[in-house]
Parts: sequence; C-alpha cells; structure tokens
Amino acid sequence: MSDHKDVIIDRAHAFMLMGPVGAGKSTLFNALFERGSDVQKTQAVEYETDLGVDTPGEFFSHPRLYHALINTAADVGTLVYVHAADDFACRMPPGFLQIYPGKHLVVALTKTDLPEADPDRVEAL
Repeated sequence: MSDHKDVIIDRAHAFMLMGPVGAGKSTLFNALFERGSDVQKTQAVEYETDLGVDTPGEFFSHPRLYHALINTAADVGTLVYVHAADDFACRMPPGFLQIYPGKHLVVALTKTDLPEADPDRVEAL
C-alpha cells in the first residue's frame, strides 16, 4: 500500500496564469502564494496547492507548445492573462479563448510602475 495520494484539482476554483515571456507571471504567482521574492524559472507547469497553475511564457511564444497550454487550461476554471504594461503587442494565441468559452477570464496588467509603461495603450489591445 502506498502513502502517495492523487492530487485532485478543484477545477471550479483553480486558476491558471498565462502570458508571454517576461510578463511577470512567476513573480505574481510567488506573491499570491507568499513564496518570497525569488522567482523560480521553470520550463514545466508548476502547480501550487490545488488552486493555481503557473505556466511558462514559452507556451505563448512557440506554436509547437500551444497544445500544452490548451491541455493545462482544461484543468482550471479561471484563466488569468498576465500582460506587462510596457509590451504593446497582444500575444494571445489565435483562437485560444474560443476553445474554452465557459472559462472565466481575468487580465492582470503588470509592470505599470515602469517609465515606459502605457496601461491605456495596452488596454486598447
């Protein structure tokens, strides 16, 4: 008999942070779960308790990795799109939101304190 317990994700309350490289997903993830100021960079999906998923920005950067993003999104109820206020290009994979139309979508605008940040311009994307 094993002491290992299967991890069960409460999909209705779980969320996934997604967005391009450098958007601040891992920093936000660490802050939400009070993990300190050190950001751990990973090329794997990282689960925290049963509530949150931090995905690598490369899932957005490389179309070959879109399937990983799509599969991970199936396990959560809320998608949190993280976008830096100094990034003036929308990097959401085309058609991604149409795959899961019933998901809650939240946008987190980061890096608004930078001198080159323009939140209004980014919001217009």
